[in-house]
Amino acid sequence: PEPPKEEPEPPKEEPEPPKEEAEPPKPEAEPPQEEAEPPKEEAPPPKEQPPPREEPRPEPQAASSSSAAPPAPPPFEPKPGVEYTAKVSVISASGLRNADAGNWWRKNDLSDPYCVCIVIKAKKKQKKKEFKTKVVANCLDPVWNHPETGCLNWQEGDALDLRIWNKNMFFDDLLGYYTFDSSEFFPQGFDGEVTLKEAGAGINATMRVKIRVEERPQAGSKKK
Repeated sequence: PEPPKEEPEPPKEEPEPPKEEAEPPKPEAEPPQEEAEPPKEEAPPPKEQPPPREEPRPEPQAASSSSAAPPAPPPFEPKPGVEYTAKVSVISASGLRNADAGNWWRKNDLSDPYCVCIVIKAKKKQKKKEFKTKVVANCLDPVWNHPETGCLNWQEGDALDLRIWNKNMFFDDLLGYYTFDSSEFFPQGFDGEVTLKEAGAGINATMRVKIRVEERPQAGSKKK
């Protein structure tokens, strides 16, 4: 008997080719980033413009000699050995006290002021009355415009006392006064307002006066 035939070997399975490893998914390309714009430079602040120059104004032309004001007189200087006299003009007063208030028989009555000028001698302090203004009835702001009057008893160094009174039937009331020392008007004179003393509580009364000094005419000489 024939020996048993060897069964043919089953065909060897070919090894499977190694599987290719799947490539990892490629990351999606990031979109290109927009380049940041460089910061804009801030515009410099506008320069301050200098103020417009003012054109020089033409100076006014000097007035002609015909319209020019006359030159001021030279300052008065007393002469040694010469006597002088003071001339006073009492012009007005304002803000006087009403000394007639409260009169039951005349309810709307006001003061009736007048002014007296007195020379007070420097040596013996004697008082010499020179003149008196007119009376202005029912008025606290009288205007006398008393004409310029020479004080015959005044000499250099004497004072001038101006007193305002209220005219009454029996006794007059003092409304205020001012005493000019000789240095206040000699030799330069005086033209202005003064505040009255003893004018009354809470009263600020004033008086307008003009004083001028001139040479006293000598005996036997005629004034030109």
